[in-house]
Amino acid sequence: MMNAGGDLPLADRVRALHITWNKNVANAIDKVAGNQKVQAFVKHPRVKQAWRVSQEYKLFDAFCRTLIGLYFLNMAYYSIDLYFNYNFDGNESLDFFSFLRVPFAVAFMFNYKPHITGPALAVFSAWDTLVIFKGQLSRWFSGHNVAVTELMVKKLAIFGSCLMLIVEQLKGKVNIFTGDITNPDATEQKNKKQSIILLVARLLMSSLFLYIGILEVQRQIQTVGHWYSSSSTKGYSRPEGDGHDQLFFKLVQLAMSIPIAFGYSGQVSPVILSITLMLEALIQWRFWGIEIRNWRYYPIHARDHFFTNLAVAGGLLLLSGFGAGRYSIDSWLKKRD
Repeated sequence: MMNAGGDLPLADRVRALHITWNKNVANAIDKVAGNQKVQAFVKHPRVKQAWRVSQEYKLFDAFCRTLIGLYFLNMAYYSIDLYFNYNFDGNESLDFFSFLRVPFAVAFMFNYKPHITGPALAVFSAWDTLVIFKGQLSRWFSGHNVAVTELMVKKLAIFGSCLMLIVEQLKGKVNIFTGDITNPDATEQKNKKQSIILLVARLLMSSLFLYIGILEVQRQIQTVGHWYSSSSTKGYSRPEGDGHDQLFFKLVQLAMSIPIAFGYSGQVSPVILSITLMLEALIQWRFWGIEIRNWRYYPIHARDHFFTNLAVAGGLLLLSGFGAGRYSIDSWLKKRD
């Protein structure tokens, strides 16, 4: 069916834009790859040896596991740090439940029985999410308004990252006792269970950046000062030095979260977003040796953001390896080819 004016239907226009975009990206990659300096670097013996080692020991997977595992280790350290270094009123207590995650996180980081330790971390994350939502659900059942907070969407994003650990175990039929994949040919098949979990994981991870991005853009637009900062402004400004007080990373993350949510360019968008998260962690959330006047808890606040960024980045990198799954624009466009 044609639109008024003889234009192509919306679906065909989207497909045409998709094809054009893919061609431009492919041409750009080919141009960079064909550069003499790039070729010399790629063909260097040490670079080729490093690539072989990374493939042999699956260093990419190890990197992703480490990013996610560190989040749970930080949760345990948070409880210790809070109790011994920030217990000013004597009201803090050690959260022994957070220590239960440590052996699972360490085992997962070293790829020990990942078919058990990975899903276990997802269960821990699901529990954390339920605990956070419990209070809001109680308010809702009591007839009060439900307030969405940054902490809530952060827990959702972490849960989404941990769901990727379950997706990885569904790539073939796994023997629960040995962890061996009995059906290696199923690795490339995006079955229905995988795609459902990928859809949920995409929505949960992107929800964090949609929420924070819109919130931060609105806050900083309502202030006066630099376009990227509101540290010297009134009203909605934050303390000078706070990692929230920047807009560039938030804008990029907001922009990238939209295609991830809809499953468009499912292997490129997650990589771009994960890179911005790691850069933001290293630049904006440097918890080491930082202090903010009249905010004694800021170091642990910044450290929490730092490891949250890394964990979600790990989940996004795993997502890029799997793709967006069946329930995505990528899949829809592929069916129309």
